[in-house]
Amino acid sequence: VLSGLIELYKAKTNVLISRKRSAPCATLYIGLDHFSHINKGLGHNAGDKLLQGVAHRIKNCISDLDLAARLGGDEFTVALTHMFDASDATNVAQKILKSLDEPFLIDGNEIFSSASIGIATYPECGDTASDLLTNSSVAMQIAKANGRHGIQFFTDSLNQNYLHKIEREGDFRDALAKDRLQVSFRPFVAAHDRTRLGYYMGLNWDHPELGLTDASETIAAMENNQIQTRLTYKLLHDGAAQYQQRVREEGKEGLYSLIIPFPAYQLLNSNFISNLKNALQTSGIAANNLILEINETRADFNLGEFRNLGVQIAALGVKLALNLFSSPKTPLTHLFQLDLDAIRISLQSLDSITENPRTAIFMKSITSMAHDLGIEVIVDGVSSSKEASLVKGLGVDALMGSFITDEVRPDDAAADVQ
Repeated sequence: VLSGLIELYKAKTNVLISRKRSAPCATLYIGLDHFSHINKGLGHNAGDKLLQGVAHRIKNCISDLDLAARLGGDEFTVALTHMFDASDATNVAQKILKSLDEPFLIDGNEIFSSASIGIATYPECGDTASDLLTNSSVAMQIAKANGRHGIQFFTDSLNQNYLHKIEREGDFRDALAKDRLQVSFRPFVAAHDRTRLGYYMGLNWDHPELGLTDASETIAAMENNQIQTRLTYKLLHDGAAQYQQRVREEGKEGLYSLIIPFPAYQLLNSNFISNLKNALQTSGIAANNLILEINETRADFNLGEFRNLGVQIAALGVKLALNLFSSPKTPLTHLFQLDLDAIRISLQSLDSITENPRTAIFMKSITSMAHDLGIEVIVDGVSSSKEASLVKGLGVDALMGSFITDEVRPDDAAADVQ
């Protein structure tokens, strides 16, 4: 259904545009969310049936005067040729989203699906069907990046941001190929006596124009699966190997923990567990010295998938941590919904703890709750002795930040803590 019609779709859309030069039109670009999970879990036959069901529902949401086509894979498009204004496009898009929210009954199984929709309007976003299709595709990609299951209109500023993201992703791919990514380590220490407990790993990008920069923001926005796989390998293998080499040379093997942060989506990469097993074997790092930190950088965090992942990680003896406020939408319920060993709280994500007493009360409450659940609390961003003393008084377990020590490279990772 709706397959193989895209060229006819473009031709008809162009004809309609030429006839309605003074009237608004719009193209909707519809991409299913997480369709690959359905294909992997239930098989391609079920996936094909789901696509057929989606096509039928899309057709039922538009008038006989509008056009629809399947673009291939899990993507569809609709041309709305009889509109009064842009709100008509919004109404149709919302109708499609609501329709797709209802479960599909396929081979006796209820399958739930959702979609992200990009919208490009004529004449603001292009004069041809190809222009509208391209620009609505860009808007759809942004809708996915913003958490999926939503609607996004195309704008020029949106396009510039998207092109910058694509350029940045290309530069990052080049940096991986040319080994311009450098592992670094920051110590974290016990709050009560400042003895070293381990290191928090970072990744710096030796950019040819910008110089040495923190790569975490770029990593968080990365969506290319091939790059994700290579990056996972880099973080696990290079990080663990360099760390393990240092602690062996210093005679500290088995004494310190290593925290490696990952964007949440990267931990769900299909190759992650096999990469983790391989890194443990080749580096020689003890599993109970390795802590994987979840950074919830997107709104489409799937709690069920992370519970399953946590079981696999725990079975290897590796620990799991959560960057508690990596996203404004991270709920405190994750403390008991996920099987966590530690949480990290960055002072930069909260109001000043030295100036706002409510912040200290809030952190003390979180620390108490975490301890009741058997979770250790690491506070990052400690930049002064006043902050260190205040945070220590809240009962947290460990401290990180510029007051503890400046960020160090692998060769200096055993430097004394300030």
